[in-house]
Amino acid sequence: MARPRKKQTEKLSKHLPPARCTETELREILAKSKAANMTLSAYIRSASVRSKIVVKKSKWDPQLYSEIRRIGVNVNQAMRLAHSHGTSPKGLERVWERLQLLLEEMMRDGA
Repeated sequence: MARPRKKQTEKLSKHLPPARCTETELREILAKSKAANMTLSAYIRSASVRSKIVVKKSKWDPQLYSEIRRIGVNVNQAMRLAHSHGTSPKGLERVWERLQLLLEEMMRDGA
């Protein structure tokens, strides 16, 4: 007699994207899955679904952070262009410094 078919909702037919980790993290994850007597896939699924993630609140709007970072990228490109031509625009360096300070403050505050 054949094994009963699984319901569509029970089939493991979807794939997660590859995850990057350090060698130490990988060893720890593998050890935990082995200690739990679970395959690596089962352990990762279980840990992902059952773990509680604490969302850090920030006083900074993520959209604002993203926009400021983009401005910083543009200023950095302008600085590189100016330096490649042997010039250094007076105000641009100050803008770059202030953007760096603002982004560092946002990172400290958990943006």
